Formats: sequence, C-alpha cells, structure tokens
Amino acid sequence: MDINIADNLKRLRKQREITQEDLANFIGVSFQAVSKWERGEGYPDITILPAIANYFNVTLDELVGMNEIKNNARLEELFAKLKENGSVGRIRENIKLLRDEIKCFPNNYKLLLELAHYLTYNGVDDESNKKNNEESMQICRRILEFCTDSNIRVTAQKLICYNYFWNKDNENAIKEAESLPNLWDCKETTISSFLSGDELVHTAQNNISMFADAIRLQLSNLADANYQKGLSWTNAERIAILEKGIRIFEIIYENGDYHFYSVYLSTTYRIMAALALLDDDREQAIIYLKKAVDYAITFDTLPDKIKHTSLIVNTLEYNALETSKNYTYSWSKETLDKMEQERYDVIRNDERFAAMKEKLKKYI
Repeated sequence: MDINIADNLKRLRKQREITQEDLANFIGVSFQAVSKWERGEGYPDITILPAIANYFNVTLDELVGMNEIKNNARLEELFAKLKENGSVGRIRENIKLLRDEIKCFPNNYKLLLELAHYLTYNGVDDESNKKNNEESMQICRRILEFCTDSNIRVTAQKLICYNYFWNKDNENAIKEAESLPNLWDCKETTISSFLSGDELVHTAQNNISMFADAIRLQLSNLADANYQKGLSWTNAERIAILEKGIRIFEIIYENGDYHFYSVYLSTTYRIMAALALLDDDREQAIIYLKKAVDYAITFDTLPDKIKHTSLIVNTLEYNALETSKNYTYSWSKETLDKMEQERYDVIRNDERFAAMKEKLKKYI
C-alpha cells in the first residue's frame, strides 16, 4: 500500500508557512531528514508521526494520506463495475452508480465525464434522450469551465458535438467540432514518432486499429446509405464505397481476426444487402445478408478475451470489459429484428433467407 506522506507533509508545512528547519526543530530531527521525507526518499519514524500530526492539527489518516488511499480504492472498484456493466449494456445502472458517487466526489471530472458519456449514448426514447442530452451538455460545459485536464476537456467537447447533433442542431454541432484538434495534432499521430521497441509496436498497432475504424466511419458517412445527407450516389456506388471500408479491414486483419469489429462488418453487409434490394438484385442481397448473419454470430460468440494474430495488430487483444454498448440484447437478435423489415419481403420466401433466420435464433 502506497502512503502519501511526502506530498501531504509539504502541503501542510507550506499552509503553516514554516520552513523545513522549523519543523525539524519542533520534532527534534535534522532539516535534512525533513527534506528527505518530502522528496519521498524515506518516512518519519512511526513514533514521531503523532507529534507531526498534532503539530499540524490533522489526524494520522490525513497525514499519511489514508483518506486518499481509501477514496482511490473506492474509485477503482467503481470503474471496474462501470466497465463490467458497460460491456453488457447496463447503461442505466451505470448512470445511477455515477449519480450516487458524484454526490461524494462532486469535483471528480473523470466521474463527471463518464456520466456525461452514458447520458449521451443511453438510447431509451426520444423524450428521455432529450433530457439526457441536456444534462450531458450541462456537465460537459461545467468540465470545460473548470477542468484543466486536456484529454477530459477534448472528450467533453466531442460529447457536446454529439448532443447538439442528436438534438437536430447540426449548425452548432459543426461549429463545436471545428474547434476540436485536427487529426495531425492528436496524440495518436504524434507520439509513435518518439517511441521505440515494444512500446512503439503496441502504440502504432493500436493507432492503426483506431484509424481503420475511423476510415470505416468516414466511408459510412460518405456512402449516405440512409439517404439523409443529400448525396446523389447510385445504390451501386454506395455499395462500392462501403466495400472499400471492408477491404481496409481485410488488409489489416488478414487472418480474419476482426473480433470487436465483427459487429461493424455485420452492420455494413446488412446495409449493403438493403441497397442491393433497392436495385432488385436479390441474389447479391442474399450473399451480403449471409455475411451479415455470420459476422453477427461471430461477434456474439466471442470469448471474453482473445488476442489478434494478424501481423500489424498482433500485440492487441479484444477484451469484452474494455468495450461498451447501449443495449442488452445480442447482435444476432438485432440482425434478426432488422430482417423483419418490409424491404426483405421480396426474398422472405427464399429458403436461404429462412435458413439464416433459423441460424440467428440459436444466439438470441
């Protein structure tokens, strides 16, 4: 167990406006001993700790940092529970946990950011979402006003963008996003140039994985498969754009070890199937839909932990506790529910379609 006498001793002495020599004279040691304690190179003898605590009018727990140790242990336990809940979609439980803890730690900006995050991505109904977005926005504004941690601030600003977007305020979402750091100024594109050895390999591989997902997202936006962004692509062109995102994943994960990203591949192939049906290409739709089903099942049957094996991601590992979702059902159920949409009526009597549904039912 780490104790924090060094920082506390220095803080208390400065609050009292005394020198190291003043404190040394009071407790009968050399000022060099006090200096050593404040540098963390040793601790006072246990027999003089009560005298030091009495001198500063604090408890022994406060002097040695026991309160901080207890609080840190409590927060570690909380974040472990948040991860566990988030990995299985228990978002509302996390929101309740965070509300309770913030009463005890009202200025813990990491906790506040977590609450804002879960409020932003908690899919319930339109009215609840609106209230959640408003609360998340207030928390993020508070973080930007008072928090000095740059990483927390940037994430809070990103959440503000999405809160505007989901409240159908694109103008302010864009305005807020324009003040975020650009890609070439972020940690991920900068830090690997200064690293070496295993640290360089792991950092670069992690960045490559994230950048591949970022490209997938941009291609998804560009394809405008939902016809919401006013783009004039043909359905075939939309499919071709989405396929490029899949090709990128195939290059990076040449062994097919997509793991977490299987859920995105499933979604992409399902969208491609829907686009093919708009052009009445039923055979191609069946091919795409089969892949969507297979990747949904792959995602649902992932072990809690599994390593990647492909060359440029082989130091990375999928860990279910490091993921978060805002639903509690399986992706197989999500895919099966989507297959009930009217757009699939033209292939509903196809034996292959029926077989896919039966296959999914085993995993819901």
